[in-house]
Amino acid sequence: MLIWAALSAELRSISRLIANEDCWTKTVFQKMAHHVGFQSLYVNRIKTLGHDSLEPLMDAFTQRNPLILFPQGTCGNPEQPQAFKSGLSNLAIRFATVVLIAI
Repeated sequence: MLIWAALSAELRSISRLIANEDCWTKTVFQKMAHHVGFQSLYVNRIKTLGHDSLEPLMDAFTQRNPLILFPQGTCGNPEQPQAFKSGLSNLAIRFATVVLIAI
């Protein structure tokens, strides 16, 4: 939230927060806060045939929306970080002109 608050009003209006769907849509309040307050894009990390979980992010990059991504972190088990996922590196390869800034 601090990163979001530090953005100018102009940047907040076009930026999209990336949220893990199974972690951040557990309650109606979370869904509403993320969708309305942060214009969140949800990533469904469950692999299914013919579904690319990075598609919402690629669409946002195509529309030139700045994205705020956070590492997986401790959504499932606060005692142990989750395994690293390769989504960000795949996006960097597909959108080589996009500037990625690690936070």
